[in-house]
Amino acid sequence: MNLDKQKLLLGLFESRKYFCDDLGGVYSRSNNHGGLGGVRRIRPHTSRNGYDLVTLIGVPGHRITVGVHQLVALFFSRGYSPKDQVNHLDGDKLNNSWGNLEIVSASTNAKHSFEIGLQCQKGENNGASKLTLEEVAAIKAAHARGATQRAIAKKFGISFQNVHLIVRGKSWV
Repeated sequence: MNLDKQKLLLGLFESRKYFCDDLGGVYSRSNNHGGLGGVRRIRPHTSRNGYDLVTLIGVPGHRITVGVHQLVALFFSRGYSPKDQVNHLDGDKLNNSWGNLEIVSASTNAKHSFEIGLQCQKGENNGASKLTLEEVAAIKAAHARGATQRAIAKKFGISFQNVHLIVRGKSWV
């Protein structure tokens, strides 16, 4: 989150117009909320990439859409470096409780996502992959039927070394 957006949001918190609870709820405080004592929980919507978002109104008429996890972290930490990111410890993008969030570097956040299995660069998910799971199965089946590794490699447009690694279980396990 950039510094200008952070300053704007911190200003909204300081004005006591908005606040968060430690379970990840975001609330607005206004005289327009009827019998609820002037407090209303803002219902988030889920973005295409799976994060809860809320839209706040800053300076009159200026809307700000921000991730709930970012708001909760900002509210409880009172600011963090714009270079840092908010990580969900359990990997659940919808669990925005303060106890499930930590402020980390982009590198640490990326490492964590691989460690807990949110991102995987194996098999077809690897951008450099030339084969699909079905093709790997076909390679193994062709080898089991007696086809040479060189013939298989030629048919699939890969090196015979790659075929060797596949049939020996060293690659595409």
